[in-house]
Amino acid sequence: MMITEIRPVNQKKSRVYIDEEFAFILYKSEIRRYRLEENEEITEADYTEILQEVLLKRGKARALHLLSSMDRTEGQLKNKLKEGGYPQEVIEQILDYVRNYHYVDDSRYVSGYLRTKGKTKSVRQMQAELQQKGVAAELVKEVMEQEEAVDESAAIRRWMEKKHIDPETISKEQLWKFYQFLLRKGFHYEDIQHELKL
Repeated sequence: MMITEIRPVNQKKSRVYIDEEFAFILYKSEIRRYRLEENEEITEADYTEILQEVLLKRGKARALHLLSSMDRTEGQLKNKLKEGGYPQEVIEQILDYVRNYHYVDDSRYVSGYLRTKGKTKSVRQMQAELQQKGVAAELVKEVMEQEEAVDESAAIRRWMEKKHIDPETISKEQLWKFYQFLLRKGFHYEDIQHELKL
């Protein structure tokens, strides 16, 4: 394996390319310790040690730090580690580690999300947002079926209170605008019509 390029990221770190492909990011002190130089070979032993002893340990610490500040989905954590320049094989080992200790659990994340966001969001909106966070559609559906069903009618009533909407006194134009607002939020038109008494 040939080190084809060592490109600085900042004053402390550099990207290392092996056989013209990005391999990993190392601190300059680590590059010196392993005597890595452009157009020089890297031994299999050094490569393995960098992955297992340097990057895996650092990646586990990074993952725990990210999870200590807020709960994240597996997809979100994976993206953060990719942004940090960790190789895919190291990312998979880190994800296995955090999964084994239940530091990351997409089912738990979805349950918590439904409890907190289900008061004002439609099922469709929550499904879309969870999928954007990297949660599989099948898992979202499965957890939604296990949890108590989200009461979209109650969420619509909360929006009515928040926006001070009274179907008895509001103008048709304002009612139509509110109706469109709720549709954009992903609520079913039957639930909207029922709550707005249309």
